Amino acid sequence: MIEPLLIEEDLIEALREDLSCAQWTVESIEETLGQSAMEALSREQRIPALVRLEPLHQQTAVNALTWLFILAQPLSIDALDQALPRTGSIGAEKLGLVRLDGDVARAAVDLRPHQAQIGEEGTAYNWWIASDLSETQTGRPLTPGHVLGIGSATLSLLRMTVRQQVRSALDLGCGCGIQALYLSTHADRVVATDISARACGFAKFNALLNQREIEVREGSLFEPVAQDKFDLITSNPPFVITPQSIREQNMWQYRDGGMQRDNLIAAVTAEGPGRLVPGGMLQMLANWEVVAGKEWDCHPQAWLKLAEENAGKLQSWVVQRDLLDCPRYAELWMRDSLGQSAPREKWEEYYRLWLKDFAAAKVEAVGMGFMAIRRMPSGQEEAGSQVLAQYLPEGQLPDGSAVLQALDNLQLPEDWQKKALQRAQDVREERYFIPGDQDPQMIRLTQGAGMGRAFLVSSQVAAIVGVAQGELTLETVFQALSALTGTSAEDIEEQAKQQLPELLQAGMVKWA
Repeated sequence: MIEPLLIEEDLIEALREDLSCAQWTVESIEETLGQSAMEALSREQRIPALVRLEPLHQQTAVNALTWLFILAQPLSIDALDQALPRTGSIGAEKLGLVRLDGDVARAAVDLRPHQAQIGEEGTAYNWWIASDLSETQTGRPLTPGHVLGIGSATLSLLRMTVRQQVRSALDLGCGCGIQALYLSTHADRVVATDISARACGFAKFNALLNQREIEVREGSLFEPVAQDKFDLITSNPPFVITPQSIREQNMWQYRDGGMQRDNLIAAVTAEGPGRLVPGGMLQMLANWEVVAGKEWDCHPQAWLKLAEENAGKLQSWVVQRDLLDCPRYAELWMRDSLGQSAPREKWEEYYRLWLKDFAAAKVEAVGMGFMAIRRMPSGQEEAGSQVLAQYLPEGQLPDGSAVLQALDNLQLPEDWQKKALQRAQDVREERYFIPGDQDPQMIRLTQGAGMGRAFLVSSQVAAIVGVAQGELTLETVFQALSALTGTSAEDIEEQAKQQLPELLQAGMVKWA
């Protein structure tokens, strides 16, 4: 049984001073290990870093701390005392960071620098984040109470979160607390909740270590904040769809919320908007079951309908980033839970249980993506609720500004014909012809950056985008195109009305 981290402010302050004086940063580690070893670590391969650092690991504090906490190698107590002179090996053990074994220290947690950039040109923060050791570090499968560090899903949500200044924010299912740390840079008040006492401990520890004001509450979903409302809620919830037969053998709290099927996401979607102030936003990662014979967005649509019954009119953007068939989905999470060296019998047992569970529920695939839901501001409820379901298999994940762009353009404004458009610089046009024909069979607009989207458009809409320099109103463009092509201005307007929302949501054009 791993002891929880000690929340002792004076000792944590000494640790922060030691880490700062050691200049243990992302940059210093990259300089020490080199690009090749760093890239290998991102693939969960530590041998290149071990080979490079082994003869050097006691020479500097950066090397010693990297060797101990990131590569999970034993370090002499003398070297640790030199790297952390204020905290000392005794203090590090007291905090729960290491275990002392004879004349060496062994890491009890993963501790590493993290550089946070808030907004494209915002402030950069150098933080240190503690979490549980990974399978790569220990060589053992993760334990049921494991607290994750900063993984790819975490980074995705960090990128997509809208970074506007707000009065209050909630990190639902906070884990080690990294989302809450980011929220604390642009929210006057931050609350972080988790059902795991160990996760709450890590979140408190990381908040103190990085001098951020975060209120941590233990409990399930919205129970700890039953009397609160927020301007912004973010969540990377434990959404993995796990058969009950497997859950009874072993339940991994960090990924499994204990609910049947995809009901955890249903619960967060239905209740979350009611925890928002008018104009507030909920952003989260999600999985949903795709049932045979039904559209992929059947479940999200039903959840959002229930959310509107609870909270009133909403603006919602649902993006399916990937669609995994049942075998691939099962394999993904079995590798995560059972580890790389699971006995064949256990692997096949879990595999059978997972597939039988999906088959019984007539599930043919699982969608993986994200949701952005905004509660309509007071006085704007009549603007109506828009639900946009998109499949986005390629391109970059949207950042916070792109999420806002999408939500702001779920429908055209009433006076849209009197507005002018500005085309993004990365938009390109592709035309496809049958050999010998003068007119294209198909016109496609593409993004070179952004979300990498591509849309088939009519020749009239392509022309509208082509002249979108922020000067001519759309009604002026409609009249000019009508005179040039012989197509009625009304017909051109109708084509624009149908196709412009998607182009606006993707950021290919914006209102000037």
